[in-house]
Amino acid sequence: MCRPTPVDRIFTRLGASDRIMSRESTFYVELSETAAILQHATRHSLVLLDELGRGTATYDGTAIACAVVKELAEKIKCRTLFSTHYHSLVEEFASNPNIGLGHMVSNWDHVFGGACFQKFWLPVRNLCTSYPAIIATTFNMLINNIESGFNHK
Repeated sequence: MCRPTPVDRIFTRLGASDRIMSRESTFYVELSETAAILQHATRHSLVLLDELGRGTATYDGTAIACAVVKELAEKIKCRTLFSTHYHSLVEEFASNPNIGLGHMVSNWDHVFGGACFQKFWLPVRNLCTSYPAIIATTFNMLINNIESGFNHK
């Protein structure tokens, strides 16, 4: 059976990598990949961005992340999962009608509504055993929202 997908493309910017032999730093690679996402994503794309701007100074990272979120939410208007540790970024977009805030506690199998203003420091051992359940739960929630007519503004 052939079934159309709810998205036209999936873009990811996760983790850190460099191309030192090509004289491309981790920061350069991160910005290059992010630029490609912003150039090619459409309203029907799914974008996954994790800790954008973390490899640079706090104010520079916040400015980069803020600009990218603004572009994705207000111009491209695609489905996006954007994780950040910049609380000022969360505050900046809390009232944006195109953005829904949520947070996860790494050792719980649940996604909570609203921003998280508490840091959870857990042993690495606990994180390693929790990820598969968290990923599955988040993925299923996303798919259920899409299939039930998720109305992305």
